[in-house]
Amino acid sequence: MTIGLFSHIIMDSFTNYGTGLLEPFSHYRVSYPLLFIADPAFTLPMLLAFIILCFKRPNLDLKNAVSKYALVLSGIYLFWAFTNHIKFRNYFFRELANQHISNSDFIINPAPLNNILWGVMAKTDSGYYHGYHSLFSKRDDSHLHFIPSNRFLAAPYVHQSEYKLLDRFTQGYSAFTINDTGRVILHDLRFATASGWTDQLGDFTFSYPLIKNPQDTNHLIKVNPWPTKGFKAMHELWESIQGN
Repeated sequence: MTIGLFSHIIMDSFTNYGTGLLEPFSHYRVSYPLLFIADPAFTLPMLLAFIILCFKRPNLDLKNAVSKYALVLSGIYLFWAFTNHIKFRNYFFRELANQHISNSDFIINPAPLNNILWGVMAKTDSGYYHGYHSLFSKRDDSHLHFIPSNRFLAAPYVHQSEYKLLDRFTQGYSAFTINDTGRVILHDLRFATASGWTDQLGDFTFSYPLIKNPQDTNHLIKVNPWPTKGFKAMHELWESIQGN
């Protein structure tokens, strides 16, 4: 049971959200992105093994074999994801240099539900450059969108404890916009967009309206629903995975 609990915590560290392994002694979030939060190819072998283990009829030897094969298959996939991480990190490092983008830092992570299409979020003084590239891409270069940070919009909120928690949680990868009602919106850029796999940027996945009065019963932080783009977004994601 201990192995099960700690392996889950460690696996969370292989996503771009990471996990606070040293909480409450340190707020540092350990993150080495290898997998999307939900990766069917990584989970499927263990899920099938779990279903088989739920039945009484298979003998113990078969159950042991099924468990081992499931762990081996998922382990091989994790190792392949590790090689992809190195490959795409080197690729985006060269691509940023080729496009003369001077960045202080950048993060990479796989796109939803796969490990073939990867994205980059490169931090600059005034904003971020964001784009995707596939293992099957027919082009050597990537189209990178510029996202202005607009940090001056956060000035009225910087002294609020709720805002400080959110700013720490985004690990410096956040941008600000103003919606139609004049409210300032903070966008967590680590998950980038919930669509926009083609040449358009798309909508940000996680956005947080900022409220000037933290005593409001709605509180300062209220997460927007996940943007739903339906089959069109999934079709664009599939096309981008194929490198089209």
